[in-house]
Amino acid sequence: MLKITELADNLLNKKQIKKEKLNELGLTEDIVRKYAQKETEKLFKDIDINSLIKEIMQGIKNQSISIKDQLQAEIEYLGYPKTIIPKSSDNFFYVTELKIFKNKRSITYYPVLYSVKNGNIIQKKLKDFRLFSENPFKEGCIIQVVQESKEPKRKMVDGHWVKSDTEFNEIIEAWEVY
Repeated sequence: MLKITELADNLLNKKQIKKEKLNELGLTEDIVRKYAQKETEKLFKDIDINSLIKEIMQGIKNQSISIKDQLQAEIEYLGYPKTIIPKSSDNFFYVTELKIFKNKRSITYYPVLYSVKNGNIIQKKLKDFRLFSENPFKEGCIIQVVQESKEPKRKMVDGHWVKSDTEFNEIIEAWEVY
């Protein structure tokens, strides 16, 4: 699809094409000559661009791409991921963002994850920065959460940190990166 769009952008308003630019456009003299009314030493003129594009499109194969590449393309062109695969496992996620918080004693990672199964976006927590350094991932990776747990969030109450009874962090304990 992207090749077709690029091709149309490059050719649609052209009435003539310089022979020296053919390689840059991904065209051959033979195919352009077929649709050109006139040919000089240096260029082709009066080209039936629509027919030329149709023939080139027929030669472009529809290739399947990985889910990772598809999601990256959606984010790049749409601004958000939209592909879902209902048959996939509940614990496969695409990492859309990786928030990092540092303090004097440790580093805490909060990955924002897109569920490949249902399209939900959730934030989880990685407590052990040493575990992350052994098995790192970044934005744009696919991860499988192998083990997770929940722990109460901590809130500041009257100058002291207290565990919440109602709010929890989802902690990723183990994962695999794809």
